[in-house]
Amino acid sequence: MPEIPTLEAKEIQTLTPVVSNEKIVAVEYKCKQPLVLVMSLMSGEIYEIEADEVKNLEPYQLPLKKRPKSNCRTCYGRGWIGKNISVGIYQWCPHCFRKCIDYSKINTTEELKLN
Repeated sequence: MPEIPTLEAKEIQTLTPVVSNEKIVAVEYKCKQPLVLVMSLMSGEIYEIEADEVKNLEPYQLPLKKRPKSNCRTCYGRGWIGKNISVGIYQWCPHCFRKCIDYSKINTTEELKLN
């Protein structure tokens, strides 16, 4: 039987193994910390991190209030419209990201200068 990675008791609320054909295929757990949406301008991905990790964000990571709308005519819900090859970052959508970026969680204005 594969070994299940252990987590500290203070970091988890519930730990539930997912069993399929007598094998543990995954372990689902919920954190006590609320999750915050973040968009990486380097990869173009939108993902969630714990709220206490927001202070450690890199300048190319933008905290978000909500996901971009999937019916946006410019980005179609991706959050970006193209990639600036000379700088190596994705250009965020000017229409939906004005409403999505959480400016209160941005520590400095360096994130906004990447545009």
